[in-house]
Amino acid sequence: MGKLDNRVPVTVAVGVRLPGRGGVRIEDTLVVRPSQDGGPELLTITTKELLAL
Repeated sequence: MGKLDNRVPVTVAVGVRLPGRGGVRIEDTLVVRPSQDGGPELLTITTKELLAL
């Protein structure tokens, strides 16, 4: 365990894979900021709503 430095970009990703069927991965990019500066800044602007194509 450690501590992230201020202004470091990181990604947070979760995913699921179904063998033989495919999968999905949702990933957010954010910048680490201390709570006195408003906390983490989310850079990802893509919707997470399910889109049927």
